Amino acid sequence: MCSGTRDILDDFAAALATAMTRVRATGRVPVSLCDYSGAKVHSQDVVAGFVEMMQNPAIRLRRVAV
Repeated sequence: MCSGTRDILDDFAAALATAMTRVRATGRVPVSLCDYSGAKVHSQDVVAGFVEMMQNPAIRLRRVAV
């Protein structure tokens, strides 16, 4: 469990890498569903880290639901 600082980015990146491996293994076009209902407020450095990470996404999606 992360402490809510930039180490949350490492946790997220690891979970994302695992998920991307599973998604790619299906051979299907991915669809992303993002549930922010349980999201917490993060510091600006964490937000900046997420923005930086998403500038080069692991998979470019055609359909995204938020």
